[in-house]
Amino acid sequence: TRRNNTLLAFSQADDLNRDLCELNDRGNILYLKGWIILDQAALLSEVNGVLFAPEDFKQHCNLANATGIVPVSKLAQKFPQHNLDMLVQFLSHLEFCLEIHDRQVLQLLCPGENLP
Repeated sequence: TRRNNTLLAFSQADDLNRDLCELNDRGNILYLKGWIILDQAALLSEVNGVLFAPEDFKQHCNLANATGIVPVSKLAQKFPQHNLDMLVQFLSHLEFCLEIHDRQVLQLLCPGENLP
């Protein structure tokens, strides 16, 4: 990593990580596994405002199936301007979603659906 045209030494990277964690703990930023989110409110409004908008709002979109499962592919289609990994981490961190990787669990929750 370059900083003011100088390379950061490994110990400085540790300091940077510590500082980012401290800013996260204070609520100044949201630091998620390599992602730094400076304006949580804007991302929260943009993403969650669309995902959880009531049906009578123009922002409403129906991404979930009857059980509330939203395939990651639909998130990618709806929010192409955002990195998908960051988006899933953000929603998971705020406990708006839970990732399900087990195909058997998905088949139980979504019977009859064509799962990726």
